[in-house]
Amino acid sequence: MAFKKYAYYNKGNKIAVIELESASQDSPTEFTRYISPKTTVTDGLEIEYAYAPTYNIKDADDIKLIGGYEEDNGLLKLTLASSSHTKDDWVLIENSNGISGLHQVNATTDSSTNLVLTTKYNGAAVSETSTLYQDVTFIQDESFELDLSDYQAQAVVYYVKAKIAEDMRDMEGREYFLKLFRKQMEKSSRAKKRGLYKVQGFWGMRK
Repeated sequence: MAFKKYAYYNKGNKIAVIELESASQDSPTEFTRYISPKTTVTDGLEIEYAYAPTYNIKDADDIKLIGGYEEDNGLLKLTLASSSHTKDDWVLIENSNGISGLHQVNATTDSSTNLVLTTKYNGAAVSETSTLYQDVTFIQDESFELDLSDYQAQAVVYYVKAKIAEDMRDMEGREYFLKLFRKQMEKSSRAKKRGLYKVQGFWGMRK
Protein backbone atom coordinates (compact mmCIF):
# COMPACT_ATOMS: atom_id res chain seq x y z
CA MET A 1 0.00 0.00 0.00
CA ALA A 2 1.46 3.32 -1.07
CA PHE A 3 1.61 6.15 1.45
CA LYS A 4 3.10 9.59 1.70
CA LYS A 5 5.16 11.05 4.51
CA TYR A 6 4.84 14.71 5.44
CA ALA A 7 6.72 17.04 7.74
CA TYR A 8 6.60 20.73 8.61
CA TYR A 9 8.88 23.54 9.68
CA ASN A 10 8.43 26.99 11.19
CA LYS A 11 9.83 30.26 9.89
CA GLY A 12 8.87 33.24 11.97
CA ASN A 13 5.10 33.14 12.41
CA LYS A 14 4.57 30.95 9.33
CA ILE A 15 4.35 27.20 8.97
CA ALA A 16 5.27 25.19 5.86
CA VAL A 17 4.21 21.62 5.00
CA ILE A 18 6.69 19.51 3.03
CA GLU A 19 6.55 16.02 1.54
CA LEU A 20 9.15 13.25 1.41
CA GLU A 21 10.07 12.85 -2.24
CA SER A 22 9.48 9.46 -3.86
CA ALA A 23 11.72 7.85 -6.46
CA SER A 24 11.14 9.12 -9.98
CA GLN A 25 12.89 9.36 -13.33
CA ASP A 26 14.49 12.60 -12.19
CA SER A 27 15.78 11.10 -8.93
CA PRO A 28 15.55 7.28 -9.12
CA THR A 29 17.47 6.66 -5.90
CA GLU A 30 16.56 9.73 -3.85
CA PHE A 31 14.24 9.00 -0.92
CA THR A 32 15.46 11.36 1.82
CA ARG A 33 14.80 14.79 0.33
CA TYR A 34 11.77 16.83 1.38
CA ILE A 35 10.05 18.99 -1.24
CA SER A 36 6.90 21.05 -1.59
CA PRO A 37 3.84 18.78 -2.01
CA LYS A 38 3.04 18.10 -5.68
CA THR A 39 -0.35 16.44 -5.27
CA THR A 40 -3.62 17.40 -3.64
CA VAL A 41 -4.56 15.60 -0.42
CA THR A 42 -8.26 14.77 -0.71
CA ASP A 43 -9.12 14.91 2.99
CA GLY A 44 -6.48 17.47 3.92
CA LEU A 45 -3.89 17.39 6.69
CA GLU A 46 -4.57 17.97 10.37
CA ILE A 47 -1.98 19.93 12.34
CA GLU A 48 -2.45 20.25 16.10
CA TYR A 49 -0.60 23.03 17.85
CA ALA A 50 -0.70 25.23 20.92
CA TYR A 51 0.19 28.86 21.44
CA ALA A 52 0.26 31.43 24.21
CA PRO A 53 -2.64 33.87 23.74
CA THR A 54 -2.02 37.61 24.09
CA TYR A 55 -5.63 38.44 24.93
CA ASN A 56 -8.62 37.25 26.94
CA ILE A 57 -12.29 37.33 25.88
CA LYS A 58 -14.10 38.48 29.02
CA ASP A 59 -17.64 38.11 27.62
CA ALA A 60 -18.05 35.70 24.70
CA ASP A 61 -21.70 36.79 24.27
CA ASP A 62 -20.85 40.46 23.73
CA ILE A 63 -20.50 40.30 19.95
CA LYS A 64 -21.52 42.23 16.82
CA LEU A 65 -21.85 40.95 13.28
CA ILE A 66 -19.61 42.60 10.69
CA GLY A 67 -21.03 43.02 7.19
CA GLY A 68 -17.81 44.10 5.48
CA TYR A 69 -14.78 46.35 5.62
CA GLU A 70 -13.00 48.99 3.55
CA GLU A 71 -10.26 51.61 3.62
CA ASP A 72 -10.65 54.89 5.48
CA ASN A 73 -7.62 57.19 5.06
CA GLY A 74 -5.27 54.24 5.08
CA LEU A 75 -6.97 52.55 8.04
CA LEU A 76 -9.35 49.62 8.34
CA LYS A 77 -13.02 50.58 8.65
CA LEU A 78 -15.70 48.04 9.59
CA THR A 79 -19.38 48.12 8.69
CA LEU A 80 -21.32 46.50 11.51
CA ALA A 81 -24.44 46.62 13.65
CA SER A 82 -24.86 49.82 15.67
CA SER A 83 -22.43 49.88 18.58
CA SER A 84 -20.35 52.16 20.80
CA HIS A 85 -16.61 51.91 21.40
CA THR A 86 -13.93 53.83 23.25
CA LYS A 87 -10.61 54.89 21.69
CA ASP A 88 -7.76 52.41 22.32
CA ASP A 89 -10.14 49.58 23.29
CA TRP A 90 -9.26 46.15 21.92
CA VAL A 91 -11.59 44.05 19.78
CA LEU A 92 -11.25 40.59 18.25
CA ILE A 93 -12.42 39.67 14.74
CA GLU A 94 -13.09 36.03 13.86
CA ASN A 95 -14.42 34.13 10.82
CA SER A 96 -13.00 36.66 8.36
CA ASN A 97 -10.95 35.59 5.35
CA GLY A 98 -8.68 38.62 5.52
CA ILE A 99 -8.78 40.52 8.82
CA SER A 100 -9.26 37.95 11.60
CA GLY A 101 -7.27 38.78 14.72
CA LEU A 102 -6.81 41.37 17.43
CA HIS A 103 -7.36 45.07 16.58
CA GLN A 104 -7.43 48.39 18.43
CA VAL A 105 -10.13 51.08 18.15
CA ASN A 106 -8.86 54.27 16.51
CA ALA A 107 -11.53 56.71 17.75
CA THR A 108 -14.47 56.76 20.17
CA THR A 109 -17.88 56.05 18.61
CA ASP A 110 -21.45 56.33 19.93
CA SER A 111 -24.19 54.17 18.39
CA SER A 112 -22.39 54.07 15.04
CA THR A 113 -22.54 51.48 12.25
CA ASN A 114 -18.91 52.21 11.30
CA LEU A 115 -15.82 51.45 13.33
CA VAL A 116 -12.33 52.63 12.33
CA LEU A 117 -9.41 50.62 13.70
CA THR A 118 -5.72 51.47 14.01
CA THR A 119 -4.90 48.61 11.62
CA LYS A 120 -3.44 49.87 8.33
CA TYR A 121 -5.39 48.85 5.22
CA ASN A 122 -5.27 50.02 1.60
CA GLY A 123 -7.20 47.28 -0.19
CA ALA A 124 -10.57 47.14 -1.89
CA ALA A 125 -13.92 47.11 -0.11
CA VAL A 126 -14.93 43.60 0.95
CA SER A 127 -18.42 42.30 1.76
CA GLU A 128 -18.40 39.31 4.11
CA THR A 129 -19.97 38.24 7.38
CA SER A 130 -17.65 37.92 10.37
CA THR A 131 -17.83 38.28 14.14
CA LEU A 132 -16.55 41.09 16.37
CA TYR A 133 -15.90 40.36 20.05
CA GLN A 134 -16.15 43.64 21.93
CA ASP A 135 -15.21 42.77 25.53
CA VAL A 136 -11.54 41.83 25.09
CA THR A 137 -8.50 42.55 27.25
CA PHE A 138 -4.99 42.64 25.81
CA ILE A 139 -1.97 41.41 27.77
CA GLN A 140 0.14 44.49 28.54
CA ASP A 141 1.63 44.08 32.03
CA GLU A 142 1.68 41.84 35.10
CA SER A 143 -1.95 42.73 35.96
CA PHE A 144 -3.19 40.55 33.08
CA GLU A 145 -4.84 37.30 34.21
CA LEU A 146 -3.22 34.36 32.43
CA ASP A 147 -5.26 31.28 31.59
CA LEU A 148 -2.92 28.69 33.13
CA SER A 149 -3.64 25.21 34.39
CA ASP A 150 -2.55 24.17 37.91
CA TYR A 151 0.45 22.33 36.43
CA GLN A 152 1.51 25.36 34.39
CA ALA A 153 1.08 27.73 37.33
CA GLN A 154 3.34 25.58 39.50
CA ALA A 155 5.84 25.32 36.63
CA VAL A 156 6.05 29.13 36.52
CA VAL A 157 6.85 29.20 40.25
CA TYR A 158 9.67 26.70 39.77
CA TYR A 159 11.05 28.64 36.80
CA VAL A 160 11.12 31.91 38.75
CA LYS A 161 12.89 30.17 41.64
CA ALA A 162 15.43 28.78 39.16
CA LYS A 163 16.15 32.28 37.82
CA ILE A 164 16.52 33.64 41.37
CA ALA A 165 18.98 30.86 42.19
CA GLU A 166 20.88 31.68 38.98
CA ASP A 167 21.12 35.35 39.94
CA MET A 168 22.54 34.26 43.31
CA ARG A 169 25.08 32.03 41.48
CA ASP A 170 23.50 28.97 43.10
CA MET A 171 23.89 26.61 40.15
CA GLU A 172 22.83 23.56 42.14
CA GLY A 173 19.58 25.23 43.17
CA ARG A 174 19.07 26.44 39.60
CA GLU A 175 19.34 22.92 38.17
CA TYR A 176 17.07 21.56 40.90
CA PHE A 177 14.25 23.99 40.17
CA LEU A 178 14.66 23.66 36.40
CA LYS A 179 14.27 19.90 36.82
CA LEU A 180 11.02 20.47 38.74
CA PHE A 181 9.92 23.00 36.09
CA ARG A 182 10.41 20.49 33.25
CA LYS A 183 8.62 17.79 35.25
CA GLN A 184 5.58 20.03 35.77
CA MET A 185 5.48 20.93 32.07
CA GLU A 186 5.55 17.23 31.19
CA LYS A 187 2.59 16.68 33.51
CA SER A 188 0.78 19.56 31.83
CA SER A 189 1.45 18.08 28.40
CA ARG A 190 0.24 14.62 29.42
CA ALA A 191 -2.94 16.13 30.89
CA LYS A 192 -3.92 17.28 27.37
CA LYS A 193 -4.16 13.69 26.11
CA ARG A 194 -7.49 12.94 24.46
CA GLY A 195 -9.32 9.65 24.31
CA LEU A 196 -9.62 6.69 26.66
CA TYR A 197 -7.26 5.99 29.53
CA LYS A 198 -6.83 2.24 30.05
CA VAL A 199 -5.68 0.71 33.33
CA GLN A 200 -4.28 -2.81 33.46
CA GLY A 201 -5.83 -4.85 36.25
CA PHE A 202 -4.27 -7.75 38.14
CA TRP A 203 -5.46 -10.82 40.01
CA GLY A 204 -5.37 -9.16 43.43
CA MET A 205 -7.93 -6.49 42.60
CA ARG A 206 -11.28 -6.93 44.35
CA LYS A 207 -14.57 -5.05 44.33
